[in-house]
Amino acid sequence: MSVVSLPLELVIEIVNGWSETARNAAAITEPPPTVSALATSLGLKLRDPDPALTAAWAERLHEVFAAATSRQRLAALNAAIDRIDPLPVFTESGPAWQLPPDGTELPARMVLTLAEHARSDPELERLGVCAAHRCVDAFADTTQARTRRYCSTTCRNRAKTAARRARMR
Repeated sequence: MSVVSLPLELVIEIVNGWSETARNAAAITEPPPTVSALATSLGLKLRDPDPALTAAWAERLHEVFAAATSRQRLAALNAAIDRIDPLPVFTESGPAWQLPPDGTELPARMVLTLAEHARSDPELERLGVCAAHRCVDAFADTTQARTRRYCSTTCRNRAKTAARRARMR
């Protein structure tokens, strides 16, 4: 089976929604959104894989975003690639990955997405986790200045408000 990548924002949504680290930091207790629902919100159709497999891979890929250095991010991505054991193949539309039919399609597509992101960001410096208190959601910095530190405007505003209140005390 040949594997194609997913939109990076979908991978980030899956990592943030299914990773135990992100869920525990935010004290989320309700079930994560289904992969098919996340995909549908972006206009894609995906089947829902095994929930335990999705959670395990979301946690594994969260490590790529959370690594402190470029070298650690690349090592975490390479370890993920090793776990899915892809075979590079060439197709009419270009290079692709081929996998054994064992249910690892979603993890492989997520890993391939991050590997393709590495083409434009070779050291994976634009991947990170939120700097806000009690939030470790993953994000990809798409700003021109490469200065993004928060996963969302909400987290940024909360952090700035908390810092201002601390200064005022």
